[in-house]
Amino acid sequence: MKKETILIVSLIVIFLGTTFMIYPTGSPGGKTGSPGDGGSNCTVCHGGSASTVQNWISSDIPAQGYTPGNTYQISVTGTGSGNKGFEITAEDAANAKVGTFTAGSGSKLTNNNHALTHTTDQSGNPHTWNFTWTAPAAGTGDVTFYAAVVVSKPNINLTSLQISENTSVNVKSISDVDISIKPNPASDIIKLKSEKLIGQALKIYTISGKLIYQGVLTEKRTSVDISSLNKGIYLLKAGEGAGAVTKRFIKN
Repeated sequence: MKKETILIVSLIVIFLGTTFMIYPTGSPGGKTGSPGDGGSNCTVCHGGSASTVQNWISSDIPAQGYTPGNTYQISVTGTGSGNKGFEITAEDAANAKVGTFTAGSGSKLTNNNHALTHTTDQSGNPHTWNFTWTAPAAGTGDVTFYAAVVVSKPNINLTSLQISENTSVNVKSISDVDISIKPNPASDIIKLKSEKLIGQALKIYTISGKLIYQGVLTEKRTSVDISSLNKGIYLLKAGEGAGAVTKRFIKN
């Protein structure tokens, strides 16, 4: 009887270990299999092997590409029998994290807000997570979404989706820019001058596309305090849509 009990318990442990997820409330982060994550994926914790699958990431980004600063709907779908979870991130050609994820129902931020993961594992077949992503600043170029989807503990599925930047409508050429930044480089204050963009939104992004400042060009001449920024290159965007202009400046 004792041996039978031990055998039953062992079988239950094996069953649970191969069916239920180790992280049912979300990935610890950095496990999408992307180059920026060093290729690390969910097999590190779950074991098993990773397979590449197609079309598990979808979006409403148009064929001509994303418009910098616009927000889009993104979906990750897992197919198969068993409990499911995921992690997704977005990277540029240099493998830097770009854009801004906003969690939807059943998802949350992870990996220092550079990725999204599930909040509770799901057993539906298929199951889809929906959320939004705000595109990075102009000049970022091609972006690739990378996701790892767990379908029961040992079954890891890696999928990706590459999108391009729509450069035809969103940013004027440098010769047409109707805003000046002085001094550039600057240490504490930048002074902006524009004749036609008064009342337009003003945003500052890191070179990787993270939004760090929002304001409005209230006058022909507007000053912005950048003393708290780290040294480096930043992107300043004035206006929205086809009338937006984007310029670079350097913080010393």
